[in-house]
Amino acid sequence: MEIMSIKIRNYQIEDRDAIREISLESVFWGENRAYIFDDEILADLLTIYFTDYEPLSCFVAVKGNQVIGYIMGAQDIRKMRRLMKYKIVPRLIYKALSHRQLLRRNNLILIKNIISSYTKGEFISPDFSKKYPATLHINIRAEYRRQNLCEYNRDRHPFS
Repeated sequence: MEIMSIKIRNYQIEDRDAIREISLESVFWGENRAYIFDDEILADLLTIYFTDYEPLSCFVAVKGNQVIGYIMGAQDIRKMRRLMKYKIVPRLIYKALSHRQLLRRNNLILIKNIISSYTKGEFISPDFSKKYPATLHINIRAEYRRQNLCEYNRDRHPFS
């Protein structure tokens, strides 16, 4: 694969669908996700904060005219968590209810397991947001993975 043909550029609104599609490719490690929430809800959960609330911290990897990957960041993870908790997730719950997604047997089992895990403390993780306030999410299309796309070249950096 020719590394030099891949360019990194700022996210543009036209890239939104490609980013959403790439994010869905990696949900459940490529396993079939059709038995769970619909793609629209999953894609919103995975990308909407970055593309809609912090688009200046989003970049795409492009080969030719095709978006093959993305780097999306949040400069303040505490702000991101607040928006997710009070604005984004409630809208997604409403959307799931209105689409009758929460009534599907597999989703009820998933929700039960999430609640059970939460009450057992399985989701507790250290909060590093005071010392490290930013976060970063990187993803690339499956067919471009494991190909050393970021390999450093002393003469020319591949993303310059």
